[in-house]
Amino acid sequence: MKRNYYNRTLPVFYLLKENLEQFGNYLPPSHTHVFLSTASGGIKLAIRALKWSSQDEILLPSYLCPSILRPLREEGVNYKFFKVKEDLTVDIEDVKERISDNTKALFIIHYFGFPQPIEEIVELCKDEHLVLIEDCAQAFLSKYNDKLLGSFGDFSIFSYRKTLPVPDGALLACNNPSITSVKVEKRTDFIHLLYSIMETNVLLLTDIFAHFNFIFPIPLLDGMSHLNKKLMTIYYKPTNPSYISQLLLHKFNFEEIISIKRNNFKYMLEHLNIRDMKPLYSELPEGVCPLWFPILTENRDNVRKWLKRRGIGTPVFWKLPPEIDKTEFRESWEISGQILSIPLGSIRPINMPSIIEILSELSKSYERKKN
Repeated sequence: MKRNYYNRTLPVFYLLKENLEQFGNYLPPSHTHVFLSTASGGIKLAIRALKWSSQDEILLPSYLCPSILRPLREEGVNYKFFKVKEDLTVDIEDVKERISDNTKALFIIHYFGFPQPIEEIVELCKDEHLVLIEDCAQAFLSKYNDKLLGSFGDFSIFSYRKTLPVPDGALLACNNPSITSVKVEKRTDFIHLLYSIMETNVLLLTDIFAHFNFIFPIPLLDGMSHLNKKLMTIYYKPTNPSYISQLLLHKFNFEEIISIKRNNFKYMLEHLNIRDMKPLYSELPEGVCPLWFPILTENRDNVRKWLKRRGIGTPVFWKLPPEIDKTEFRESWEISGQILSIPLGSIRPINMPSIIEILSELSKSYERKKN
């Protein structure tokens, strides 16, 4: 029987696997690399290094994770939002209209590993003398014109646990040699140590139960993961990544991961011909390593429950913070209410035909109810 690995899993043998020495090939060629536990810590350090006044502000996309706002608030940074288009690309003209004398930086997100119109954005930032911060939390391993995303802005921020089965791990890269005060103030703390141990156990147990076809204790493991996330929200000052993550980052075959994700994404594009389910992206550009396969459906919550009952976790990126105006940024809220992320796998096989079959069953069920 073919086993399915729809959840993040870490095979035990990876702990003893030899180093493949590929990790360095996927670091942006920056003059400063600061390794951290979380991407939020990276945002904090970037803001501190810029030494802004109380009047300075940063422009943020109107489609973002609420966790991005927390470090900005804690550092006393003013921010306002700009529009994104239906495919989540930056609305350049809207950004231009929102730039004021107080605007000091532009924050962009390479959603799901797909690059923003980075050449236009870089040119705009040069013309307006803005600091450019690239959020590459979902874009590790992705390139644009054979150049790694995260190589274009003054700062770039990565989150490795989104792509890889590691308990934590992030990177703040500084590409601007005039910015020199980027450093970690605290090397470790008890909360992060406890989190890394618990999350590693979840990853290992998930893999063991799936591999041996045991009855999958989803509620137990979900509960542990939920507790782990709570730990990270209690205290998340910038700290170094856990030892286990530092160890694991050198053991993955990134070329193979890119191939798996791209092939599975192409499979979904070719076979997802289901009514009321539309891919967010209709093509896969060269160099893109897609994190997930995002779809849009008005029945999002029902589809998500249907998949979860069959052991397929489908996270929502994201439920928007309430301060984003629902009238002014209508497109962002529409996407937020319809988007669903289909897993593409990474280091374990994943049964994409099964996912298509499950989604087709749901679609047929809807049709029967209508008739």
